[in-house]
Amino acid sequence: MWRFFLWPWLLALQNLTRLPLGRIPYQAEVFGRATVFFPLVGLVIGGLWTAAYYLLSPWWPPAVVAAALCGLNFWVTGGMHADGFIDYVDGLGGRTPAERLAIMRDSTVGAFGVMGGIVLGLFRFALFFSLPSYPWQILLLVPVIGRTGMVWAIRFFPYARPQGQGKLYKEFTGNAQVLGASLIAGVIAVLIGGYKGVMLLGGAVLGALLLGLLFRRQLGGLTGDTYGALNEILEIGSLATGLLLW
Repeated sequence: MWRFFLWPWLLALQNLTRLPLGRIPYQAEVFGRATVFFPLVGLVIGGLWTAAYYLLSPWWPPAVVAAALCGLNFWVTGGMHADGFIDYVDGLGGRTPAERLAIMRDSTVGAFGVMGGIVLGLFRFALFFSLPSYPWQILLLVPVIGRTGMVWAIRFFPYARPQGQGKLYKEFTGNAQVLGASLIAGVIAVLIGGYKGVMLLGGAVLGALLLGLLFRRQLGGLTGDTYGALNEILEIGSLATGLLLW
């Protein structure tokens, strides 16, 4: 029970969030297999989004609630996925895959990255601002969907660097992890969103595969930064689609 469920689940939660979980034993294989629990991490994040929305919306105007949700998301995730998106956009200034990877690894942020981060933040704020009166399905599902797409991208596309934290995910994520994550996400989608939830999930998986093809063409493979960028893009797309469905 500990090795196959609780341990990888806690490692996934610790790596994808900044929640105070204390010291958790580390083992590379268990860490790498933790991708099966990515959708459950998304559900935790979605639960925090939902709780914050319903606590704040009776008292504050939509703009304040939207800003608070953006801040909460940044705090819970440590901004790691947004940072990956910014690094990826920054890398687009390179001419070759090698140049782009080198730019992405550079700790300084260029003009492309700054502009990309601003656009990403504006989209997230605008979509949170535009939420309907009772948006709990959207808020719960979107983080689940984004992280499920990450698992598919990890499994089916090569890793572009010889080493890195994302390399462990690539090494130990197999068909069993993809199947498990997809089943977990599918159950969550059906229970929360019905056929609309399934539509969102299916669209996200397709989007993850298309983005994986794009990243492979641009960089020769995927990296930890592109995993984060993929999550951000899928979340923005799912939020926008959710507004149409609900």
